[in-house]
Amino acid sequence: MQQVDFEDLNRRLATRASQKWFTATARADGPMVEFEAITWRAGRQLTYVRPCRLSEVLRMGTAAMANEFVEIAASTLPPGTPAGDALLPGARPR
Repeated sequence: MQQVDFEDLNRRLATRASQKWFTATARADGPMVEFEAITWRAGRQLTYVRPCRLSEVLRMGTAAMANEFVEIAASTLPPGTPAGDALLPGARPR
């Protein structure tokens, strides 16, 4: 049975996300992989989380999966969100 190389996946996420002003990580959660992106805007932590099947990560590969997640997170967590603005779907304050 194939396994996801989480060290490689997280390295790729960190490299790509740093270019887009946020952090991103992935972790195993049973048969799922939970991707999480975090940024701070106007003193609030904004988080975008996306669960994904382990089989999808294995099928796509770590490079493609990291690229896809970072692009989705970047469009969900916009830069310069002032305090009091409504959060976009998928983003939640912590």
